[in-house]
Amino acid sequence: MTLWMLASTSLGSYLLIGTAASYSMIGVAIVVSLLWFRRSLGREGIRLHLPFRATA
Repeated sequence: MTLWMLASTSLGSYLLIGTAASYSMIGVAIVVSLLWFRRSLGREGIRLHLPFRATA
């Protein structure tokens, strides 16, 4: 797929798409890891509360 994309698009587009895809895969991996970690803790009876909002 990488070679096809490089052959069919301009170099600038290839770099932009490749960079966006890399960051997207990293983001997905972080979310999956966090969910897996919380699930593993839940199996051991540990509850993890992550603050997603700042309390004022």
